Amino acid sequence: SNDSLQMLPSQLLPSPGADSEQVVNSVPPFFKSAPEQIPSKYVSFIETYAQIFEKNKKMLKGRLERL
Repeated sequence: SNDSLQMLPSQLLPSPGADSEQVVNSVPPFFKSAPEQIPSKYVSFIETYAQIFEKNKKMLKGRLERL
């Protein structure tokens, strides 16, 4: 799955510390104004990233609660 990341423009790749809002804001404005123009590979990438982000958030929260 590493190859698909290589094909994405770097501005679509969230920085390691980015939260989901920053990720959404990094999507080019053109895509926001015309969602149907978004190539499906971007959509699935963004959805996958959002899922990973949510999972990590829950994990971190669980860790903090155990401390």
